[in-house]
Amino acid sequence: MARARVPAGRPGRSRSTKAGAPTHSPLDWLDDYEAVSAWMARHDLHTALEAGDGLAWVPDFLPGAVAEAALACLEAIPPSAWNATAAAEDAGANNIAHEFWSTKSAPGTALAQLLRAFPLLSPRHDFTTFSAARYDARHHIAPHDDRAYTPVLCDDVQCSRDIAVVYYLTRNWRPEFGGAFVDIAGGGREYCPAFNTAVAFTIPRWHAVTAVVGPRPRFSVFGWFLVPGIAYPLGDGERDAAAGKGPAPERWLEEGEVGRLPQRCKLGRRLLRLESRGLS
Repeated sequence: MARARVPAGRPGRSRSTKAGAPTHSPLDWLDDYEAVSAWMARHDLHTALEAGDGLAWVPDFLPGAVAEAALACLEAIPPSAWNATAAAEDAGANNIAHEFWSTKSAPGTALAQLLRAFPLLSPRHDFTTFSAARYDARHHIAPHDDRAYTPVLCDDVQCSRDIAVVYYLTRNWRPEFGGAFVDIAGGGREYCPAFNTAVAFTIPRWHAVTAVVGPRPRFSVFGWFLVPGIAYPLGDGERDAAAGKGPAPERWLEEGEVGRLPQRCKLGRRLLRLESRGLS
């Protein structure tokens, strides 16, 4: 087992972008289910992914005032709430070298309110997982394709990552600051994080995040839409990296490696019944 390399120190608290927050936060908009659903529907994520060969950029991800309040929310997360998310390269454990701060919970902030909006981007997915991220100097992610299995609700149900989403929340970020999204599968093009813009892509897709060298933290929200079962093998990372993509899911379907769901869990049994009836 690889030993995680913990980033040095704890992140310092950033100042809010606005002084004297109003009594009613723009983030209260996120509690309006119909409004948020309608806004997310405008992005038409799945059509955009199909048109972009599995990669989509979503500008104006949230209304402007809401995005500003979301940034202030992440900046207000106290140092003690950030968790070191880091590991060294370990192909046997399906680990790639990475280092940044992340959190799913920050009591006293509106983080939970913000994260609840993301599942509405793809209502067809029943399972999701999203977190906030903070990249300080030297933080990065080595090339990888995001393939991974995630247990949901109970240990007997295994899900696979299906679509990844990263929502950028740092204003006036410049290419020389690093922290760029590198689309290896798309020829190695680098994309500079743009405020209130999200990138989404289907999994597997080879990509990386360059090391941050800028003078301030880079904030984002990241996560995945999940599908029940084993949608792909984890495979040989070096082989797939050389090809610039993961293995074709169709091949593994033919070999019977997809959709194995345990039957001991109630949720697993229900999903198997839906699958057998062609409803999953």
